[in-house]
Amino acid sequence: MKAISQKSVIFYLFFIGFPLLTSAQEIKADKSIKLAIEQSQQGQLDSSIENCNRALIFYPGSARGYYVRGSAYQLKANYDQAIIDYNKAIELDSVYLDAYFNRGNAYKIKANYDQAIIDYNKVIKMAPTYVDAYNNRGSVYKAIGSYDQAIIDYNKAIQLDPKYAIAYYNRANAYDEKGNNDKAIIDCNKAIELDPKYVNAYVIRAHAYLNKGNYEQAVIDYTNALRIAPLNEYALLNILVPLIRLNRFGEANDYYQKYRTNQVKGFIEGTGWEYYKYYLNAATIYLKDDDYPRALVELETGETAYNINTLKNNINKESKTSYANFLALKGYTLFKLNKLQEALVAYSQALVIKPNQPEVSKAIRNIVEIQDTSVKRTIEPRNNQASSQHSFFDDSNTPPKFFAILIAEENYKDQSIKRLYQPVNDALKLKQVLETYYSFSSSNIDTIFNRRKEDILSAIANRCNTLKETDNLLIFYSGHGTFKKNPRGENRGFLIPSSAENANIFTYINSDDITLALGLGNVKHILIIVDACFGGALFRDLPSDAPRDIKNIYKDPSRRIMSSGNLEPVPDKSVFLYYVIKRLKENKEEYLTGEGLFHSLIKAVQNGSDNVPQYNSIKNSGDEGGDFVFIKNQATNEISNR
Repeated sequence: MKAISQKSVIFYLFFIGFPLLTSAQEIKADKSIKLAIEQSQQGQLDSSIENCNRALIFYPGSARGYYVRGSAYQLKANYDQAIIDYNKAIELDSVYLDAYFNRGNAYKIKANYDQAIIDYNKVIKMAPTYVDAYNNRGSVYKAIGSYDQAIIDYNKAIQLDPKYAIAYYNRANAYDEKGNNDKAIIDCNKAIELDPKYVNAYVIRAHAYLNKGNYEQAVIDYTNALRIAPLNEYALLNILVPLIRLNRFGEANDYYQKYRTNQVKGFIEGTGWEYYKYYLNAATIYLKDDDYPRALVELETGETAYNINTLKNNINKESKTSYANFLALKGYTLFKLNKLQEALVAYSQALVIKPNQPEVSKAIRNIVEIQDTSVKRTIEPRNNQASSQHSFFDDSNTPPKFFAILIAEENYKDQSIKRLYQPVNDALKLKQVLETYYSFSSSNIDTIFNRRKEDILSAIANRCNTLKETDNLLIFYSGHGTFKKNPRGENRGFLIPSSAENANIFTYINSDDITLALGLGNVKHILIIVDACFGGALFRDLPSDAPRDIKNIYKDPSRRIMSSGNLEPVPDKSVFLYYVIKRLKENKEEYLTGEGLFHSLIKAVQNGSDNVPQYNSIKNSGDEGGDFVFIKNQATNEISNR
């Protein structure tokens, strides 16, 4: 949900504290200023500014004249001119509280938060009981994500004025941002008690109920908000979410039609929200009439739009969170089309973004129960066939086991190393695909996020030490990488763990470190996927040969590395990993070699970025020319092919 901003009270002190004027010019100026105030209150802003101009001609030293004119400019949204006038008012009267306060408000609206805090601090220092200064400073802290500090200021405002409804609302908004739904609801209750027509308080309380999975109560609160303000953009758009969650698609259509008919401009018109309109169309146009195939087409189109915006870094926090609604609806649609495995994936992805979704968790349990029944009915009688498929790779009757180590580094202790924002999310996406579509059980996947060099190498060594000759290991790394030239002019690649010191290669991970860790085990196949800058320089060797017969490929041990680029820098938003996951998900073959995966994505990555992916053998590591083979889940194949 898009955050709602609470406008500041600007003019409530206009009629307070005017000193008596004595000279004729001052008296004329005073009359013009009083008239200007009345005109501002009536919305006659241009006339108000004209009277302030006249007053300043009569008396150029009038701080009040500049203050009132600045306030009129602020109402006209001419914040730069307003600040100029407040500056002049403060220059003439250095203790002009309201001028500092209003200038702080103008800076806040312009997102000059540091200067806004300075002005609010000045007001509070001169007048410690100035309630609105605490409230508005809290709003600045909330805007920059300092929610705890914001709550402290709101607490002070409420302490000074226990009937200050705006402060209760703003504190509820901060609690909502922190995910503390219960406290948000309590504060909204108080705000509504003090002001029963407080539309935004109903909206925030509805959002808190929505986050708790109480969709019925969310609908009630959004409805109450719309009774008071029928075209409130937040209520009109956000009521659609709980209605869709409750499968009340007809009602959702009514509200969405009202939004469009009245040409309301809500947050979905902004950048990064294009996908959301496909979500709304799928629900209000197609699912309303139980047209699941066309709803799925609409959702898949929206998913493409979301992925494109993700690659362009156009997705903000609110849009990403709302994507959980999209995925939940996709899961529902796929379930109705009896595409159970795909529905499970969509539902699971929704829970990764937003864990508290009761109906999604229930749907997943339902699918798992159906799958368990289906597997017992359709797969158990074919155990002999499954065994023969696995013996295709090995002379024993023991099916191969698959293990994975997923390493993601994004929070670097050395602040001179740029923070990344996607590695952990990318690793979790890959984990989901491996568990859902391939022979990787969750217990066999290790996640190593934001760890030291020693932790990463120990995890690799410890895992390799426990594996058998028939086992397979996939290692994924996403994070910073670099390369240095050695005295012979050769490029040497390095991975940069979160504990690294900038420019200190001894704190980096090099190919020898990895080779040593890999050498502690007898694992059959190892595939390393590196999504990092200059990942291709980590291990240098000749490219592998063209794909061979699957049985022969699997027979010989292998140690291979697939990297997102050779010596090119790699962006935080990875086109390479996007296509790795996409190809793994879309693969229809039961067996997919590492090299086959590589060849399926190289052109797409080259077309979508400046990077040239690499696929090479790892020298001096026991590679004998084989290759890693991804094996599709038997249950996945059975269910998806029915």
